[in-house]
Amino acid sequence: MRLRVGIVGGSIAGCAVAIAARRAGCEVTVFERSARDLSARGFGIALPNPLWQRLVEQGYLPPGVPSCVVHRRVWLTRDDVTPHGRELWHQPSSARTLNWATLWRNLRTQLPADIYRTAAHVQEVVIGQEHGLIRLGDGGETRCHVVVGADGARSLVRQCIAPGVLPTHARYVLCRGSVAAQQVAPIATAMRNLDGAYVTVMFQRGHAVFYWIPSSSSCRTSPQRILNWAVYSQSVPISPHAAAEPARRVLCAALEEMPQEWADLVRLTSPEAVTTHPVADLTMQSYVRGPLLLAGDAGTIARPHAASGAAKALEDALFLERLLASHADVAALLAAYDKERCPAGNDLVKIGRRIGRHQVEAPPDWSRMTEQDLPAWTASTLAGSPHYLYQQGA
Repeated sequence: MRLRVGIVGGSIAGCAVAIAARRAGCEVTVFERSARDLSARGFGIALPNPLWQRLVEQGYLPPGVPSCVVHRRVWLTRDDVTPHGRELWHQPSSARTLNWATLWRNLRTQLPADIYRTAAHVQEVVIGQEHGLIRLGDGGETRCHVVVGADGARSLVRQCIAPGVLPTHARYVLCRGSVAAQQVAPIATAMRNLDGAYVTVMFQRGHAVFYWIPSSSSCRTSPQRILNWAVYSQSVPISPHAAAEPARRVLCAALEEMPQEWADLVRLTSPEAVTTHPVADLTMQSYVRGPLLLAGDAGTIARPHAASGAAKALEDALFLERLLASHADVAALLAAYDKERCPAGNDLVKIGRRIGRHQVEAPPDWSRMTEQDLPAWTASTLAGSPHYLYQQGA
């Protein structure tokens, strides 16, 4: 029997799952509610090197996709002596950074146009004994052996699996933006620290991260870089629809606590290009109900500190491909997927919460921290859970 797989959501998770299901011989349809190309979405993302290599080796990404190589992490804090700040620690950190749009486009182009339906607004998913029924806003219906919820943080499919389960919001926010490499070039000290690095700037009400990514228009022969930045700052919770002015005040207050040079990098971004997001997370008891399963942020939602949103979605897809190729029984397949991927997602949520507490909600007094303090502090943050951005060593 050839399985019919319906995928709700055509972003990174949806495209990756569609590739996985097609490679396993399934009949696949992707339902993406947006009528527009998704390339304008997203900022920079990071992937662990082993995952990057698997994606290339297994054909999910072609060799030579524009990316930036990270091999170290630099920790800094303000010292009121130099505009650059005091360097606390240089830590090994192995990753690839890339543009969200580049990753999505390379996944999307592997899917035939006739299976990727745009402007397909899924209104309802009905759980049956052996099938899931996808109902569209235009009255259309599709019956599938497996329905994959890859519809992001506000997932409709998640509500079918776990009604009433909603994200929990932290008492701080995330501001994001990017700066062209030409604008950064005059700040020589920052340019040196950013070479092959993921820079973390710590302050008492939060922290900021800076790293290079290729621009969305980069090609393999002529790569162009942009500086991606993210600032986490304590605040009363800001709703997703909050006015721009309160969000700008949160960012301005955070910049006053940062070393001048790094604050100036953020200020190079035009206010219209800065986005502010509430920080939230969500755990799940199960990724599966009947013929329904979840992938990516439709499942658990980890705080962005974990730098694992895209990675989790891709790992979900890779694991699902293995199961589809080895399990003839749908119920057994779904149970095996749930047993592996739901705990993995919940573990990332726990890591994100610990990082948020140690770096935003209850940070140490950074003026007193030394290079000798950082390894023990990192170990207490991770509490035994490995993370690719927090490698130990000198």
